[in-house]
Amino acid sequence: MTTDLTLIDISISCGFSDPKYLNKAFRKMYNCLSREYRISFDNQKLVVQQSSMLSTQNILSNPTSLLLLDKYVISSSDI
Repeated sequence: MTTDLTLIDISISCGFSDPKYLNKAFRKMYNCLSREYRISFDNQKLVVQQSSMLSTQNILSNPTSLLLLDKYVISSSDI
């Protein structure tokens, strides 16, 4: 939508080993291929505020990242 990255670049950066796995997950979530979803936005102009929100990245320190990730780790007592 707001990137010039190829589907393979997006797949790899999201942790998928192959674009077919991204497409499978994307189809399950959005009921269309990622390529189709991207094309549907080609003729639509995003509001500037939305565009900047979509491209904003927050770089976290290692300790902050670990604190956030700790919330999602399943401990052995939860199994």
